[in-house]
This record gives sequence, structure tokens and C-alpha cells, in this order.
Amino acid sequence: MSKLRVERVVEADRGQICDLARLAHEESFFADIAFSEAKFFKAFDNTLYESDTYLGLKVSLGDEIIGFCYALLGGYYIGANAKVVTVITIAIAPATRSRILGGKAALRLTHGVEIWAKGMGAAYVLYHATSGTNPISSDRFFRKLGMMTLGGNYGVRLNSESGASG
Repeated sequence: MSKLRVERVVEADRGQICDLARLAHEESFFADIAFSEAKFFKAFDNTLYESDTYLGLKVSLGDEIIGFCYALLGGYYIGANAKVVTVITIAIAPATRSRILGGKAALRLTHGVEIWAKGMGAAYVLYHATSGTNPISSDRFFRKLGMMTLGGNYGVRLNSESGASG
């Protein structure tokens, strides 16, 4: 049996990662927004050509990419001299996510992010769980890793009929 591998994304991964990103988008809170391949390609290019600021990792089993993450290095918006890594997404293939392998893949990606963050001199890593895809499982996963909640992500879909409540 093949072992899980975590590596930085490379150009040859563009198609498989794009397919996973599209699947993650289609099941998210934002599914009603058209998926932009052009925006995805720009983010993917960031990981290839601005690797001192952007991180793209993949987790593979054999030749199949079963998950990926996208993160960026920045700062705290009102703080001085602090490097903060913000993880925009960790996406695991739907067919893999509900199996033990899905948890292992997500764990490998978080570990990879933290290794990169330390190497970049970051003091913090923030994981954004904003897709609305199974937030209870996401919360359980991050808490098992000893992470703390810093608040919550809340969203409302505005439309011409009802607007936001409140």
C-alpha cells in the first residue's frame, strides 16, 4: 500500500488541485457563486512563483492527490513585527474525507503548514474554517490538535427577497 506524501504543489498538479478546489467550492456556503478557474489559477501561481509568501501543499496517495491547502504569510493587521500564517483552505476529497484516511491527510497538511510557518519565522498560524462544510467535524479536528477557538465565522446570504436578519 502507498504511503501518504505531503509536498509543495508543482505545475503538474494544477488540474487535479483545480478539480479538488471546484469540489470543495460546490459543497460550500459559497456554492451559488460561480467558480472562477482564472482566480484559482492566480492563487495557484502565487504558490509557485511567490513561495516566500504563499504556500500550496498537496497530500497524495500514490499518484492521486487527495487533499491540498493554501496559506499565506502576512502580519497581524494592527500589530508590529509579527508574522502570521493564514490558512485559507484545507480541502480533502469528499470520497476520502469521511474515512480515517481523510483525517490523516488533514493532519499531514496542518503539520506541513506549521513546519513552513516556523521556517518563515511566523509566530502564529490561523486556520479559517469558513466553507460551512461540516463545521462540527472541523471544530472537533482542530480542538483535538490542541488549537483554541478565537471566535467564530458567521455568514448570511443576502438576496433581494429577504436580506439579512437583524
